[in-house]
Amino acid sequence: MGKGLFLSKVVAAACVVAAIGAAATIIALSVVYAQEKSKNEMTPQSTANPTISPTISPTTTTGPTTPSTPKEPWQRYRLPKSLAPVSYNVTLWPRLERNADNLFVFTGHSTVVFRCVTETDLLLIHSNKLNLTSFDGYLVKLRGLNGEAAPGLKATWLVKPTQYLVVQLHSPLQAGSTYELFTEFVGELADDLGGFYRSEYVEDGVTKVVATTQMQPTDARKAFPCFDEPAMKAVFHMTLIHPHGTVALSNSMNYGKFFSHIRIWARKKAIEEGQGAYALEKTGSILAFFENYYNSSYPLTKSDQIALPDFSAGAMENWGLITYRETALLYNPAVSSNGDKEWVATVISHELAHMWFGNLVTTRWWNDLWLNEGFATYVSYLGADFAEPKWNMKDLIVQNEIIGVMSVDALASSHPLSSKEEDVLTPEHISELFDSITYSKAVEKADITLPHSIEVIMNRWILQMGFPVVTINTQTGEINQKHFLLDPESVVDRPSEFNDWLVANIDTKGFYRVNYDSDNWERLLAKLSSRHVDIPVINRAQLIDDAFNLARAKMVDTTLALRTTKFLDKEVEYMPWETARRNLNYFYLMFDRSEVYGPMQAYVNKQVTPLFNHFQNITGNWTNIPENHTDQYNQVNAISMACSTGVKGCEQLTTGWFKEWQDNPHINKISPNLRYTVYCSAIAAGGVKEWDFAWSMFKNATIATEADKLMSALSCTKQPWLLNRYLDYCLMPGNIRKQDATSTIISIAGNPIGQPLAWAFVRAKWDYIFNNYGGGSFSFGGLISGLTRRFSSEFEYQQLLQFKEDNAGQLGSATTSLEQALERTKANMKWVAVNKQQVFDWFKSEAPTN
Repeated sequence: MGKGLFLSKVVAAACVVAAIGAAATIIALSVVYAQEKSKNEMTPQSTANPTISPTISPTTTTGPTTPSTPKEPWQRYRLPKSLAPVSYNVTLWPRLERNADNLFVFTGHSTVVFRCVTETDLLLIHSNKLNLTSFDGYLVKLRGLNGEAAPGLKATWLVKPTQYLVVQLHSPLQAGSTYELFTEFVGELADDLGGFYRSEYVEDGVTKVVATTQMQPTDARKAFPCFDEPAMKAVFHMTLIHPHGTVALSNSMNYGKFFSHIRIWARKKAIEEGQGAYALEKTGSILAFFENYYNSSYPLTKSDQIALPDFSAGAMENWGLITYRETALLYNPAVSSNGDKEWVATVISHELAHMWFGNLVTTRWWNDLWLNEGFATYVSYLGADFAEPKWNMKDLIVQNEIIGVMSVDALASSHPLSSKEEDVLTPEHISELFDSITYSKAVEKADITLPHSIEVIMNRWILQMGFPVVTINTQTGEINQKHFLLDPESVVDRPSEFNDWLVANIDTKGFYRVNYDSDNWERLLAKLSSRHVDIPVINRAQLIDDAFNLARAKMVDTTLALRTTKFLDKEVEYMPWETARRNLNYFYLMFDRSEVYGPMQAYVNKQVTPLFNHFQNITGNWTNIPENHTDQYNQVNAISMACSTGVKGCEQLTTGWFKEWQDNPHINKISPNLRYTVYCSAIAAGGVKEWDFAWSMFKNATIATEADKLMSALSCTKQPWLLNRYLDYCLMPGNIRKQDATSTIISIAGNPIGQPLAWAFVRAKWDYIFNNYGGGSFSFGGLISGLTRRFSSEFEYQQLLQFKEDNAGQLGSATTSLEQALERTKANMKWVAVNKQQVFDWFKSEAPTN
């Protein structure tokens, strides 16, 4: 180690405590905190939510009109605490062929046993899009148990806004008594990716239909009437009627069947090709890790994991039967990249972590979703690291999670990890919580003694949005901190002297940024220039990321941030390059339509050329795959950045590989790690012939990860008419699956040529997209964010305001993202106005003269 100074543990501890007041690991504190803080009470084990759950067409049953103010219990989104479910007995019969009305439907009936906690003459239970059978004019049958007589029914009706089935009684239910409620219903087995829904795929020319589920957060009520809140746990007895020759799965072992305890399910051909082998191999070791980590045995008798052709989320932790997108569970070493493999390992680890934390114990309400998802994200890296010890996964959490979420948490429109229960009520509000703040804001353990109570520490961490920037003056030893905001003008309404360089927040253990006095920044830049390896690799990445974000916040000069990239012509490690690539991407978003673009391209070309040559050398002129996990990632960066900036020989390399495949479509020799980069580069350099070939390969792909790479790469074309045609395909489920529509539009918007086309397309089609592609889904917020990342002018800001006005009341889970987009656009406008000229001058001065 060269001469320098790393911050001591004592000073580092002081920084962490001063900065965030949450230096202990979220793993230990979250459990203790949840025990101490009554509003975050944990619900004890019963049985998991059923995996079978349906989607249904709206009913025509009506009831009393709903006034504008929620005076009546059925006008409020939270269930009253008067009833508690004990068990459900549910029978579902999905029809896997269309009926006379050309619809896929399911029928079912459900009996829920519930206990009356406090005397009441009103019974509320969730029901959404279910056509309920009428019994003598009522939508339910009610019976008392254990000798208790049931009161007579007075009226029953459905309330659409709050999604309730309301049962009014002539006399009250008695506290302490138990009753059962029977309902019978019909629903549509739609392709809307929510509740009990339909997924289709073609195998050997035959269309196959799968009836499957996605119930989180508020879609169990689309399957059968139920008390659809996370604290309302109960025992489920499920009966599924299905055709001969099909397989039915649920959370527990099928009655009368005995299988091995770990099973992977997918399309028949995918299993025959061995695509489930990697998941099966790693599941056992990850489960063993968590049993040791939690000091608790796996709580179920079996573990099923199934890959679905159509699935809106990445995966869902149904207890004992985890559902996945195919890309998150299936792996084919001949086609899938190491990134695909890592994704499978981490997603499996994330979902298996939930088998204990999230399912065995459950947060009472969605306002503390962070406790469930943030924890699972953190420990997913630990489980994956145990399964793949050579991948260095514990370091990658900084790159994959912390750096990314800091860019969101630095906005004034960010939100605390935890909200008040009364602030999270509607399904749309709940869906908005499934964002990067909830999933990725986690800290690692710091070896210090905590000076405050658990509640004081955790309140600082979860009830305050954002994070601090710690400023260290190496001349005076002064350390101070303040709230870090990318736009310092935004309004938020919710030791010794050193003579050499100093780096704080070693290996980025703390969730905060670090600024230094100007002298120390100069010493750090000099060290990076002379002998960068003296600074740990994670901190080399941290210095780049901190500098760029401090510059965005006007705390250091933008040119200082750019200077942190000058050493990269000597850097070969993944994390500094990946961090630089992500931060320079902001400059591309702001300037790829201006005169800054030329000098910027020339500078990046100069910096990445040595990296491109490095990988050409260590791979034997591109004939071998680098051994190291992160080197494989950095090889992708080298080729991608080299081709996009015109490094000599790069385009010829990628187009040559692609043409070789075109000439022989049955043999694809392109390395799986490089396929997306090669496809994108070749499609960008080509025309309709290359696009149509890639499209035909996409339509014929039998491996989901390969289809995903082609689907994204198709957006790289520079032909506007091809991009417009592709946008039309996005709303044709026969061309682009519904689960992929928003991500494909975002990919097109990532192309500077495609961005205005995609924005115009979405504005023109918003009503259709919102009503047919799930306005309440998790991906809707990402659509707005992806479309508007380049916005940096007054004209674009006014377009956003107009979009908000035109679609008021029809934004759903995109509401918060739209506010963030407005904030980002304003910040971008200010930043461009201040920085454009100096950035242009700096790139001109650093670019090669030729």
